[in-house]
Amino acid sequence: MECIGNTHPISIKPQKKSTFLVNYKPNFNNPTNTEFMSELKTKATNESVTDFLDSIEHPTRKADGFLLLKIFQEETGEKPVMWGPSIVGFGKFNYKYSSGKEMDWFPVGFSPRKQSLSIYIMLSKEEIEPYLAKLGKFKKSKGCIYINKMSDVNEEIFREMIRTSINLVYNNNQ
Repeated sequence: MECIGNTHPISIKPQKKSTFLVNYKPNFNNPTNTEFMSELKTKATNESVTDFLDSIEHPTRKADGFLLLKIFQEETGEKPVMWGPSIVGFGKFNYKYSSGKEMDWFPVGFSPRKQSLSIYIMLSKEEIEPYLAKLGKFKKSKGCIYINKMSDVNEEIFREMIRTSINLVYNNNQ
């Protein structure tokens, strides 16, 4: 897709709808088009976590959602909060990018999506690899771990990963 503003064209690739999308608005007064204003779409809401989990149709995904709620609450000691329409986050911290941009975010959380359970853990590749080696069956991407069902993973390793992640985030942000 091509956008024209003043006389400076920029290319914008269409993206799939995602709760993590950021709205970028080009600054056409900047001839290099390198400065952007952005607003994160995924923010904490006042929606009910229990109502969200109750609305899940898939019986295994729903049961795993309630199990994850229990595990995350026990391991973090934090109250669950909905972030956007489908992520349950625990805790809150101010995340700072190397660019200087800041945003509020959750240290750990999950989302019982249609295809799998998305697990959000704030650990570096080096920090998370020892846990993943013992976790069980999963897939991973840069930002999260995908689990088909909780019975596929070692719950004690999973709990340890949550504790480590939230402790590191809070200790590094004091």
